Amino acid sequence: MVWIEKLSIRIIQIIIVSIAVLLLSSCESLPEGEPPEGPIVTIENRADQLMPLKAAINHMITALATSTELTAGKDKALPNIIPEPAVIPEKYRTQLTMLSINVYSELLTMGILDTDPTKPADYILSSTFVKLVKPSSGVKGKTAFRWEMSLIKPGASKPSWTYFLKIFLE
Repeated sequence: MVWIEKLSIRIIQIIIVSIAVLLLSSCESLPEGEPPEGPIVTIENRADQLMPLKAAINHMITALATSTELTAGKDKALPNIIPEPAVIPEKYRTQLTMLSINVYSELLTMGILDTDPTKPADYILSSTFVKLVKPSSGVKGKTAFRWEMSLIKPGASKPSWTYFLKIFLE
């Protein structure tokens, strides 16, 4: 019975120390003032690295989540999502055309974006794929694509944000 009491005291000590650490490391401990200008988090573009689809989706979510086009300011309107033209081989068409919708809906699910669905779209989100003729040797027998996502203001000729990755499908 004595060892149970000692264990209980030890657990209570750990909980108290954990609460103290959490309180001291919270936002309340940040200095007063304005946050720095520009993006706080930047992500490395791994355009030359061929990645599996799941890793590429996570990377694209992070890239979009850190883009100032979608995260700057409140009450942004949802972007219109433009599906890929029918140049993708039929075997992969459904899987690839859903990627931009999946990426954006994941951002909404995570609560990263604060959007106003009653406003007209601030951006058009497009996703394009180009089949790679010669994927790297590490993915023999798999089909590889260059996946590019862009945010374009309606009426603009050039995208405000573009990001691309090389992906392979199994």
